[in-house]
Amino acid sequence: MGRDGTVMSTKIDQKWIDQRVRRYSDLHFGVDQYLDTKIEGHSRSQANIVGHISGFKTGDPDYEGWIPDDAEFWSVIIKLPPGRTGALHDHETTEMFMPLDGKLVLTLGNDGEHEVELDVHDIASFPPGVMRGFRNPGDKDVNFLVTIGGPEMGMIKWPDEVIEKAAQVGWSEDKRGKIVARELEPAE
Repeated sequence: MGRDGTVMSTKIDQKWIDQRVRRYSDLHFGVDQYLDTKIEGHSRSQANIVGHISGFKTGDPDYEGWIPDDAEFWSVIIKLPPGRTGALHDHETTEMFMPLDGKLVLTLGNDGEHEVELDVHDIASFPPGVMRGFRNPGDKDVNFLVTIGGPEMGMIKWPDEVIEKAAQVGWSEDKRGKIVARELEPAE
C-alpha cells in the first residue's frame, strides 16, 4: 500500500524486475555522443541508464537508456580516459555528478575559472545557467554518474570556441545544441 492508503497497481514479477535492474558488467559504453567529443582531447564513452539522448530516434543502445521507464530524470555513466575533459557547457536543467571509482575535477564559470575536485562518491549539483565541464586528473579511466533533471537533457549550450573547433573537423550542432551526426535522424 502507498502512504495515502492506495493499493499499488503495478504487477511486480521477475520480468518487471529484470527490466529495471542493470549490472555494471553488462553495460554497453557507446561512442562519443556530444559536440565537444569531436575535438581532440575530449573523447569519452558513456552508458545510458535511464532516459535517452533526446532528439534522436534510433534503436541503438548507444543512444537509448537501458531501463525503459519514462522517468523524470536522465542518467548515464561516463567513462573518461586519463587527461581527457568534457568542455564547458550548460543544460536547461540541473545536472549532478558523482565519481564512482576515482577523482573527477569539475570546472565552473563562463571561462572555467573555478575548480572543485570530487573523490569517489562525492556529489556535486549545478542548476541551469552555470557553465560546467569536467576532467580526469588521474592516470586511469574514471567512471562517473551523471543525472539530469527531466526525462531528457534539454538544450546544451556550448561556448563559441567549442562550436568553432568542432566545425573545423566537420561537425556541427542542431538548434538544441545536439551533435549533428549523419547516422541519426532528428526527433520530431
